[in-house]
Amino acid sequence: MEIKGKVLAKDGSPIEGATVMVVDGPGSWNDMAAITSKNGEFSLEVDEKGVFKVSVFFNDKSKNYLLEPKAKNDEIIFK
Repeated sequence: MEIKGKVLAKDGSPIEGATVMVVDGPGSWNDMAAITSKNGEFSLEVDEKGVFKVSVFFNDKSKNYLLEPKAKNDEIIFK
């Protein structure tokens, strides 16, 4: 299963180089993180269904989001 999404700035532009990390969720999971592409996209492989707490880090700021594995990308607005 895959948690995937796109990290966007408040103005809707993609954020490249943000770190996206799973920090809590169902089942057992190893530390995992992804760096966003030039289009702001990321993908994280998980073994369980459910809601995962994901932290996004960029420019010395961080914010938490709750995401689930699904077929379409989640859009994360990083303010």
